[in-house]
Amino acid sequence: VEGSAAAYHCVKQGAERVLLLEQYAAQNDYGSSRGGSRITRRYYHTDYYTKMMSEAYQLWTNLEFEGSMKLYTRTGGMAFGKKGGKELSSVLKAIKSCDIP
Repeated sequence: VEGSAAAYHCVKQGAERVLLLEQYAAQNDYGSSRGGSRITRRYYHTDYYTKMMSEAYQLWTNLEFEGSMKLYTRTGGMAFGKKGGKELSSVLKAIKSCDIP
């Protein structure tokens, strides 16, 4: 997925020639994005990834519009953790610092 996204954006930014190589045939069983369901988090335990996801969601929306194809279904999510625990506290801090409702 990352390679395809990189090639797409190279073309969008005006690259005249882009070569994209794939190790396996399309619809293989080896990729992490294969299959009918995946989880995509809106927030992570660091600001860096949480901010990156804001941009990613906007890019997916743009790509859906350009391709006239639905790429993901937003379903919501929940974070669980021990009260006062390091992981959950980090997630809450990232959510607050990135103004995620």
